Amino acid sequence: MKHSVPNPWLNITINDTIADCDKPLIASLPSRKSSKIEKKTLPEPFHGNPDAPVYILSGNPLANAIDLNYISTPAYQKEIKDELLHINTDFLWLRTPETIVDANGNPYPGYKYWKDRTRHLRAIKAMPNVFCIEAFPYHTLHVNDFMSIGALPSDRYTNEMIEDAIDSGKTIVLMRCKSYWFKRVPRLEHYQKVLELNSKQCAYLTPGNMSATGWSELVKSI
Repeated sequence: MKHSVPNPWLNITINDTIADCDKPLIASLPSRKSSKIEKKTLPEPFHGNPDAPVYILSGNPLANAIDLNYISTPAYQKEIKDELLHINTDFLWLRTPETIVDANGNPYPGYKYWKDRTRHLRAIKAMPNVFCIEAFPYHTLHVNDFMSIGALPSDRYTNEMIEDAIDSGKTIVLMRCKSYWFKRVPRLEHYQKVLELNSKQCAYLTPGNMSATGWSELVKSI
């Protein structure tokens, strides 16, 4: 996939976790908003291969004290950096074996989150060919903490991916934040190949959480 918008994540490091284009906006936030962003962890704006036939639009990665147990491990920094640069186009959190582990061998929580939610898909195809875009790339302490922050300059990069996905006729699953995504990318609201979940609070990709037609379309597309 060719981009007219440059990748804003090229210079991210564990010591500098905010994209350069986002720094002025993040710095301008009042402390009550800025403090909700966990700046010690690496951003996760997307996962997987942008050329995949299925796009999943999600919310944002959460943060807690457990996450901080992993940030000093070389695998954590390398794996996420490789994903940001599109060097690794596997969906990182669906990978087996699980490569990001703490000193006691416990895998990063992202593996459990995503493997639980894609269990039915992985029973059909071990590594589903999907690409996930997070509504907000930075870890926050609670779900939807990012909603009051507004659009980020770095969003332009992933917005272009979504526009390309629509132009290419790809299947797009609204996993979380339906109204947010419709506002951010207005074309989504009338796009014929958007699939929705029955329950956004229980964001599992299962046949019971989608219409029969939607599940069939998703399975066919992966």
